[in-house]
Amino acid sequence: MSHIALHIKALKAKCTSFHLFRAYVSPEEHDSMVYAELKAICIKHQSIISFIDKLNMCAKNALLLEFILNSLNITTIVVQILVMENPPAMIFFCVLFCSVQIAQLFLMSWHANEIEFQSMSISDALFQSKWYEQTPKAKKLIHIMMMRCMRPLNVFIGPFYPMSLRTGIATMKAAYSLLALILTLAAEKPQ
Repeated sequence: MSHIALHIKALKAKCTSFHLFRAYVSPEEHDSMVYAELKAICIKHQSIISFIDKLNMCAKNALLLEFILNSLNITTIVVQILVMENPPAMIFFCVLFCSVQIAQLFLMSWHANEIEFQSMSISDALFQSKWYEQTPKAKKLIHIMMMRCMRPLNVFIGPFYPMSLRTGIATMKAAYSLLALILTLAAEKPQ
């Protein structure tokens, strides 16, 4: 997912500087070069959008399973630490494994959140360029791209909702709720 975020950052850099060409170019050539560069930016944006769509089509169910299993893993590890009597080496291993699971969860969530944030900021990058000095044809293309950037690019978890930092926090809340349920049931169980 960081690959996609880097492509979006590169696209943003092109969006802010699409109008910069050498000073020896005539104004007519400059306008045609700007329009060609804008078309290339638009094509690159469309390829990023189609890549995200293909990624969602292929990986959304796997990501759903990953988030469910991650929540269950975190819950069972914490139950093992709190309820069962383990030697210190086993407790250390469980704490380490739980930390890795939480880090994995938030790294995936952070990258997905970065994709969403960067895709929304393409419109800002276009606005920061000298769009007002361009030809009407180029302004129209910029306007169309800015309108398309209003809908963020998201990586989805199953058919439900997009993955973001809020999703990672919601997964941790689900793990905590499951942990509370298990601990309550364990406390009520007659010994």
